[in-house]
Amino acid sequence: MHSFFFCVLNHRYKLLTATIHRYLLKKIFKSILSPPAHKALKPNIRGCVDALIKDNILVTDTLYRRNKTIEMAWIDLRKTFDSPHNSILIDLIQVLLLLKTIKSNLIKVVSLWDSRIQINDETSQKYKISRGIRQGDSLFPLLYCMLTSMIPYCINKNTKELKITMNKNIEISPITVYVDDIKLYSLDKTDLNDKIRLTERLRNNLGMYFNNEKSATIGNGEDNIDILPDFPRIKNDLSYKYLVIQQKFLGNIGEIEKKMLEGTSNFLRSITNMKVSNKVVTTLIKNTLEPRIYYSAMNAYFVGKTTLLVRIGERIDKEIKKFLEDEGRIGKTSMRARLYMSRRSGGLGLTNFKNLMIQAIIGRGNYATKSVDEETRKLSKIHAKTWFSEKHNNNKKSPISTAIAICKKIQLPIKIIETNNSLSYEIEGCNTVKEMDKVVKLHLEREIKNEYKVSKYYEIMSREQYSNETYSYLKSHCSPNLERTIAVAQERQLFLNPETCRICKKEKMSINHVLTSCIVKQTRGLAPHDSVLKLFVNFILSKLKIETFKKSEKARSLPHEGIYLDRPFDKYGLISNRPDLTIIRDGNILVADVAISNIGCIQSQKAWKTKKYSENGMIHYEDRNQEGDKNLL
Repeated sequence: MHSFFFCVLNHRYKLLTATIHRYLLKKIFKSILSPPAHKALKPNIRGCVDALIKDNILVTDTLYRRNKTIEMAWIDLRKTFDSPHNSILIDLIQVLLLLKTIKSNLIKVVSLWDSRIQINDETSQKYKISRGIRQGDSLFPLLYCMLTSMIPYCINKNTKELKITMNKNIEISPITVYVDDIKLYSLDKTDLNDKIRLTERLRNNLGMYFNNEKSATIGNGEDNIDILPDFPRIKNDLSYKYLVIQQKFLGNIGEIEKKMLEGTSNFLRSITNMKVSNKVVTTLIKNTLEPRIYYSAMNAYFVGKTTLLVRIGERIDKEIKKFLEDEGRIGKTSMRARLYMSRRSGGLGLTNFKNLMIQAIIGRGNYATKSVDEETRKLSKIHAKTWFSEKHNNNKKSPISTAIAICKKIQLPIKIIETNNSLSYEIEGCNTVKEMDKVVKLHLEREIKNEYKVSKYYEIMSREQYSNETYSYLKSHCSPNLERTIAVAQERQLFLNPETCRICKKEKMSINHVLTSCIVKQTRGLAPHDSVLKLFVNFILSKLKIETFKKSEKARSLPHEGIYLDRPFDKYGLISNRPDLTIIRDGNILVADVAISNIGCIQSQKAWKTKKYSENGMIHYEDRNQEGDKNLL
């Protein structure tokens, strides 16, 4: 068994290599070791998005404007990081602008790498590893990218240039490299074949070889097997999986919808009958289903209106809502806002996939206009200007103009920047893609909240007023039953008259008023108090292997089992300070008391229980219903 090097790297080694990595990135910027075509050498870059934007620009320009052919090749390598010769890597380290001590240490790390083979209890002698790149730190992947930087340089220098004609002639690099993923572009098969052969020779010199079975070519010209004999040729009935995306599905809205709905159904089927809280379900959706849907929507280029993608999001929302209703997790009267508002605002925190689609469409435009990659940024702005139409007829062909149209539709304020040769936009106060995406997300969340506030069901059990300590407690101590109780309470508000309370004349009748400040709230607390007490008693009975109370029964004392219940709200109106539950069995005594309280009154409840059990249990505590602190200490 191999003992991989990166498994035992200590923190000092990682800090050293990270420091060298940061230093080298600045030194090689805009040099031959950092060509524009090598996308991985730029921080905060999204390689797959850059590649697909470039594909889209090339295809739309050559096919729709120039009526010419376009040829592409995807190249996969066999065991990429295990192949480069150590001798070449050492030569690279020696020419870097580093201190001699750092160079010697890095060369020592490369040259002293060894391993052993273990079979059962027998272990072989150490053997030297003379090929491969270490993984687990930030420096050696950078060295790999620098090692392969000669390939884009040679392709650009020794093969035909690739130009597209928009408002002026623009040269585009005929190669895109993202670490070990290579894409080649050409206007004819002969030139593409020349590029493939040159790339193959350069890779072979470094000790790396093509994986022909996983590579492919695609184009709209006539097939000629004699020119491109090595790689499979993708036709209409086939698809190539590049950067985890089936290319065929990205251009067909029907396939996109089918795959997204199928993935949603499979996910919901996997969590059916799971005995977990709504919080866990919403978290699973957020962490598993949401990224997959967003990733596909972000990279979808298809013929048709952009709103078709938004409608798919609406269908996914309906599927999930129906699933939650069928599972009994939400009532059928659940309001849309309560489902999709954040948990801190009193909602379920469920992902709104319609808004997610909008975020993905605008997010692609944000990246196109603010990408750290100069080629992506420049081409996208010129491409947007070429295809822009006030009627937005061609939005499918331009990420920036599509984003502008959607921003106008959702009334998100943007500043459009238009020149003779380019079109882009800005969001006030945003300098990066991340900041722009955050503003879009907050705008959509605010729209949901505003839509809810203008309805007649405006009162919600908002948790925004609670301190961070209280909210953290709620997040970590929320059971399914408690969540369901809160949800039902919020839904029952639908049936409350939003006029003033008949008891408290100056207060509006709302669920918050009933549970916190209404003077008759104690009479309303009887049912939940007895329900919680019954749950606790049934739990004890099940542990004692005694028959539990049925759903239709009220909890009662069982003297023969040593179980005694008090009725704190009996019909005679007597004040009773006895514990709600006392169990005496085998010389052991268990005393329990149930307190039903709004979160804000926890402190006063604590004071009342302390007085009741620790000082004098037979007195009447006057301040038990006072409004407490909002903090849970």
